[in-house]
Formats: sequence, structure tokens, C-alpha cells
Amino acid sequence: MGEKKNIDIGGLSFAWDLEKGQFSFEGEDAILFWISSAMKTLFDTIEEISGEEAASVVLETTGFRQGISSRRVLSKYERRNGF
Repeated sequence: MGEKKNIDIGGLSFAWDLEKGQFSFEGEDAILFWISSAMKTLFDTIEEISGEEAASVVLETTGFRQGISSRRVLSKYERRNGF
């Protein structure tokens, strides 16, 4: 049986399945990475490949969609904590 680690921080659930190498946040697959290096490299690569204008549209759309997803998680947290 695989080793699993779970932690609750402020009512939010984080879990790691060390055997499978899977991380989850609130029961959903998630990823952790360094903002100042990995995320910058990702954004720079998107801009380099698609051009500045297309990259702006892609990032704006992604931000909008992430906002919707984030709002779902926050709503779940707010309901659970009586907000």
C-alpha cells in the first residue's frame, strides 16, 4: 500500500500519494511549482512561441478560466465555514 500524506490548512485539504507521485488540493489533481522560475519560464515560452499579442489573449483567457475555478473552490470553503 502506498504512502499517503494529508494536511488540512485553514479548512483546505492537501494530499500527496507518494507512491503514485500525485498531489491534490480539495480532492482535485493539482500541481505545485515555483512562481519566480517555473511560472516565468512557462509564460516566456508561450510568448516566444505564439507572439506577444496571442500570448496576451491566451493568458487573459486562462486567468479568466482560473478565476472561475478558484471561485468554485472558494465558494466550497465559504459554505463550509459559514461565510
